[in-house]
Parts: sequence; C-alpha cells; structure tokens
Amino acid sequence: MYFKDLSDYSYYLSGGLPSVKNVGWIDSRHYFERGDVPKAVVDKLHQLIAGSAVFDAHVNKIRGIHPCNLCGERNIEVSVGSKKIYIGSSEIWVPYACADGYFASPTMIVHYIEVHGYKPPDEFIEALMAVDLDVEYSAQDAYMLAVSKV
Repeated sequence: MYFKDLSDYSYYLSGGLPSVKNVGWIDSRHYFERGDVPKAVVDKLHQLIAGSAVFDAHVNKIRGIHPCNLCGERNIEVSVGSKKIYIGSSEIWVPYACADGYFASPTMIVHYIEVHGYKPPDEFIEALMAVDLDVEYSAQDAYMLAVSKV
C-alpha cells in the first residue's frame, strides 16, 4: 500500500483524516526520500514498536505478516532487550502534540529506514523523539475516536 508522505490518512476510509498524516507507506513504484537517519531515531522507533506497560502505538493489528514492498523479505523482527516483535502486521500511530494529531506508519517503516535508506519527514522524527513511553497511550483508542468522526 502506498500513500505519499504527509498526506491525510485514509487507509480503508471513505474520506481522509486531516489530523492524521501518513509517513512511510512506500513502495518500489514511487519515489521516496532517502538519507541518513540517526541511530537514536531508529532506537526510539524500536522502543515505540515494542511499547511499554502503558504505551501501545499499534493500530489495525492483523493475523498475517505483510512482506516488504521493496525486497519481499518477511518475518522481520524488531528487538528491544529480550522482547522480539515481528513487524508487518500492524501500523503505528505516533502522537504529534505540536499539531494536535498523529502520524500513521506501517511497522515496516523501521525496515525501510534500516535496510532501504528511507528518510522520514523531519516532523515525524521530531514527534517520535518527543514520545514518552511512560505516559499512558493507546493508539487503537485514538484511531477509534478519529474514525468515529468521519
């Protein structure tokens, strides 16, 4: 599935959500920004995907694993400490307090960054780095509230 970076989120919706912006929905048929992403950003993304006792960034969890749109690899794991999580079976919503909204990304975004050189928009990186994993957050609840208004 491809969505242009910073376009309004509309995955399986009849209309877009202006307060939710797409990031990292890339494929091989469309241009995407490439560049260096600091290790601290990648580490924070791993932590966000792993979540915490009170922080869950996952939305629309599915039972299967989606392969990489660029190389076809599947069964890709993200590790944080002893915790291992397969990516490609959900999306994440990163809260963006400055805009009172969210960034929506496939969990594969971490693979796109690490393996394919994808560089997310600066706004996404800023929001990601501002996330406090010790603050209670349920992205699925945020999703349900946002789509109930469509």
